[in-house]
Amino acid sequence: MSGERQKVIDWEHLIFLAAIVAFLVWYLWDAVAASPTLSNLILIAPAGAFAFIIAIYIASVEIIGPRTAPSAVQPDPIAPGAATAPSRFREGSFRTITLLMGLFALFVAAIPYAGFDVASFCFVGATLWLLGERRVVFTVLLASGISAATSIAALALLAIPIPMGVAQYVWGVL
Repeated sequence: MSGERQKVIDWEHLIFLAAIVAFLVWYLWDAVAASPTLSNLILIAPAGAFAFIIAIYIASVEIIGPRTAPSAVQPDPIAPGAATAPSRFREGSFRTITLLMGLFALFVAAIPYAGFDVASFCFVGATLWLLGERRVVFTVLLASGISAATSIAALALLAIPIPMGVAQYVWGVL
């Protein structure tokens, strides 16, 4: 086995991915069963298709992806740290993920009060800062562009009113 290369498949990852795909299929089927009209599926169908493509890509990389070479030195089973596997995550990523989830919760909670456009501008800016972007001009321009694009798309595509702070007035002028 010294010349062989082996790939260890992470079955927990694949089972979790299968559960996500099963929920995705059910959700899309339920949306089509409720109303197969364009106004009902205009956001659901593309997002579902994109999620399904990502799931197929992740599964294919997990199953067929690059092979890892077996290590030349086998860990000593008696050694004190041999029973614990190294973490898959970088140091501090749990904290970052938790903070991103908190930012998203604040974003959703702020939409009725500040408006979708203002809340998304603040969310994108805070997310960029949290992930390490420190260029102020770049952050402001990117957050403005993303919030303007999503706000205009929401006003143009959705039949239900969404609270807006600035985009509603700008869109009315255009």
